[in-house]
Amino acid sequence: MRFITSILICICSLIFFNAKSQDCTPPVPQIAAACGTGLPLMDGVSINAGETYSFSGTGGFFSNISVNGGILQICGSATITNLNFNSGTLQVYATGTLTLNGNLNVGSSLNFFNLGNTTFNTNVSVQGSPNFIYNGPVAVMTVNGSLTVFNSGEFINNGTANAQAVTINSGAAFCLGPGSVSNVVSLQNDAVNPVTVSSGTACIRYTTTFNGNQPITSNSSLDICQASGATAPAPAVIGAATVLPNCSSCTGLGATPLRLLSFKGLIINGRAELEWVTAFEEQVRSFIIEQRLPGQSFEAVGEVAANNQPSTYTFNTPVTKDSYFRLKMVDLDGKTTYSYNIILRLKPPEFEMNVLFNPVHKSYAELSITVSRNQRGDLIVLDYMGRRVQKMPVLLTKGNNIVSINLAAASNGQYMVYFRGNEVESGACPFVKQ
Repeated sequence: MRFITSILICICSLIFFNAKSQDCTPPVPQIAAACGTGLPLMDGVSINAGETYSFSGTGGFFSNISVNGGILQICGSATITNLNFNSGTLQVYATGTLTLNGNLNVGSSLNFFNLGNTTFNTNVSVQGSPNFIYNGPVAVMTVNGSLTVFNSGEFINNGTANAQAVTINSGAAFCLGPGSVSNVVSLQNDAVNPVTVSSGTACIRYTTTFNGNQPITSNSSLDICQASGATAPAPAVIGAATVLPNCSSCTGLGATPLRLLSFKGLIINGRAELEWVTAFEEQVRSFIIEQRLPGQSFEAVGEVAANNQPSTYTFNTPVTKDSYFRLKMVDLDGKTTYSYNIILRLKPPEFEMNVLFNPVHKSYAELSITVSRNQRGDLIVLDYMGRRVQKMPVLLTKGNNIVSINLAAASNGQYMVYFRGNEVESGACPFVKQ
């Protein structure tokens, strides 16, 4: 295999993260693809690896659907009775509404992304890795039955999640994003600190009982909203959370006044051009932009007033060195939260690619790719024998790009990924799937 490295700089660093404790906004590998471009959904269809089915109409009723490694897209209004989810991806777009009735059978690899509105009129069990359910910002998920998470299963909530009886057992992970709300009738926790709060604060409200034999979190940013008439939580399960008795709702408690969707930037003509996007704002005063130069601490370089509605903000400031930037978000009551840090390089490389979350424990590999100009090409994954296992077309825009490659059909082992574009071809970046 020939890799052209003289044209560009390819830095294939391996960045190790614990996704379950640090990141409540995992990439949504296929959400960026246009919905409705797959095969039309129909009764009794089996969606196998390499296949995509989609529904973008209204009032669709389907039954006996099987997902066996492929992709099912919902961007309209659909009801499915009896879903057999062995492996693969089901994604509900922001424009989508999905209702699941009857039987829900879950296999060994469940990747469920909800960016719209999903209702389970059945019991839901999330177990084993890489089984996870992701509820995005401003999305709503309702489980009219029991929700059980155990044995390395992961439930990720960045919006509003509602459920009846929730049980968290050993090995489970509950990741709650900033401002997320989880409303439950009863909660049973038997795992050690399964709930993490990625940033800001989050809230869980229960209306009857909160029992278990292990602490639910080691994070003090979790509020437990105990409804009037609900029994006090068992002492063993409180952990570092704050319990608020006679609590009518999570509004103003765990639900932070702000949901930040993205924060990015570029250096153009000696100035850092920053942009951030919010999905929700309420009672927010301002955004303070902070900069850190190498060997120094963060210092404020500007402030932008909040609009208190979903918005896109921009800010620019002169730079003379590579710099880190972050946002300090200030509420009207003076409370502050911080965004993640981004680094802007004064002389960005022609091409820089990092494999994130390595080893890869999910059904996709996440890449961070920075390019100095727009590039169209393919991301190609090879196994340790040099055999191609995946090829995905991609359009990279100037600056930083977060791209995910579907590895649902790939077995555990050693792999490498490289980019072959219309102008450049990168070196290979190794990673391990476990």
